[in-house]
Amino acid sequence: MTRSNRIAAVLGFVLLGLVALLGVLYSVVDRGIGEAVDNKSAKTTTATIVSTGAVAEQQSGSSESHRICFTIDSLDQVAPAWRPGYEAAERQREGKSGPRCKVTDNAAAARLRVGDKLQITYLLANDDRIEIVGIKDAGVDFGSEGTSYYGSGTVRR
Repeated sequence: MTRSNRIAAVLGFVLLGLVALLGVLYSVVDRGIGEAVDNKSAKTTTATIVSTGAVAEQQSGSSESHRICFTIDSLDQVAPAWRPGYEAAERQREGKSGPRCKVTDNAAAARLRVGDKLQITYLLANDDRIEIVGIKDAGVDFGSEGTSYYGSGTVRR
């Protein structure tokens, strides 16, 4: 084998190695992007109502408001690698502030009882926070109207 043939063979192996390395890098990056997109998409799960009740009327002539307090049943839709952080953060938030609560003017909330299940839609936020973006029961949407209260009085609009 001549010197130029050996150089060509070595360059061929180096080129082949680089192509294989690029393939592996592409796979890793693609999987990471897929997980990031997956974690930014809305997820749904169930929640259990832990308390309900009418809220004192704030303005004369306004309809009766109802408070629905609930706990999230499961975060199974969160990627397994990320789930423990979100579960721990939710337990800590609940221990500090109590259950998540929603105040709504929707009259259908009056029929809800402790132990009933809700369908919630949520987003994963930074610092392992969960943002509730929708709350439904039997097709009734309690989601975006009204004010959400977290635990004992911390208001989020």
